[in-house]
Amino acid sequence: EPTAEICDGLANACDGAADDGNPGSGATCNAGGLGVCADGTEQCQGGSLVCVSGTTASAELCDGLDNDCDGAIDEGNPEGGGTCSSGQPGICDTGTSICQGGSLACIPNSGPQTETCNGLDDNCDGVVDDGNPGGGASCNTGDPGLCGNGTLTCTGGALTCEADIIPEPETCNGVDDNCDGQIDEGNPGGGAACSTGGLGVCAAGTEQCVAGALQCVADTPASGEICGTGLDEDCDGEVDEASDCLLCLPENTTSLATMTKRNTIKLQTTAARDKVIAKGTFFLPAAGAIAADTEDMTLRLTDEVGGFYEATIPAGLFVKASNGRKFQYKDASSPFENGGMRQGKMSLKSDLVTTKYTFKAQELDLPSFNGTASTLTVKIGDTCYVDNADTCETSSSGKSVKCR
Repeated sequence: EPTAEICDGLANACDGAADDGNPGSGATCNAGGLGVCADGTEQCQGGSLVCVSGTTASAELCDGLDNDCDGAIDEGNPEGGGTCSSGQPGICDTGTSICQGGSLACIPNSGPQTETCNGLDDNCDGVVDDGNPGGGASCNTGDPGLCGNGTLTCTGGALTCEADIIPEPETCNGVDDNCDGQIDEGNPGGGAACSTGGLGVCAAGTEQCVAGALQCVADTPASGEICGTGLDEDCDGEVDEASDCLLCLPENTTSLATMTKRNTIKLQTTAARDKVIAKGTFFLPAAGAIAADTEDMTLRLTDEVGGFYEATIPAGLFVKASNGRKFQYKDASSPFENGGMRQGKMSLKSDLVTTKYTFKAQELDLPSFNGTASTLTVKIGDTCYVDNADTCETSSSGKSVKCR
């Protein structure tokens, strides 16, 4: 009579097939191998149940199993060794995959290091080059002015000298504030009108930046006093003082050394005979005649303090010769007029530039001579001819001066 098929090598179901349907199989069992190869199921083979391994050895995987059935689990770091991201900041992010506990983990290749200036987050705190690593020392940027002072600063992964300040508008302080290589250029803070506290033309000034500080600088510096201008050019508080004012404006003055030759000047004389006060040569600035006959002519002698003799011959008293190059004056009046000037002669040479002259005076009563230097000025019209370098000696009696 047919029965349920069992694993006995017989056709219990009387269907002509022994153990058909693998009767009694399916239970898990130990196949006697290692690793995954030890896992098996009971199978009906040859009329009896045997434990057959369900898995053959394979390449080891990172799964917590002994895939290659050698008795070791996950040996050789299966599936690991590749570059990975640990998820940590900075240099700690780069890692290598490692098989741990049956799964792959990313282990950082480096731990936190001391921060250096390299454009990296060495200490793995999420900030690159924090704390200005390697910097802080004083340095010179190479820029002019205040911009030359700098501090070593970690920028862009490299140490550079960063200026401590940025250029600012120039101020009057003796410093190159705008870092252009110039100090106090453009008169910073200056330009306003001011009073110098001086006298005469020296009183009016303009604020100027001088040596790092604003000063009131005279618009017109002191110069020689000019006669007849109504101004105090030498800034001594007196206007047009006769003792030292210049007969002509500087632009109308010709000055040549050793231009004159003078004999002894008698400071006190009687009406005895004419004495030569000045004799020499001056040179016209350009070829041409002089208007000695139509312009006032003034002779002035000064010592180191000021004028001690001056005589003016009014226009028209010099007589011009027919050749137009010689002029002569002679005073026969009594008492003597025109400062005691008795005779005057001027003549132009053929070049119409070289001018010879001789002046004589009589009955002088001059003040005492001061110093050892004397200046002679011949003024014709608005033009002056000046000799600045005559050396004089006063006689022991004090009544005459010899100049040469």
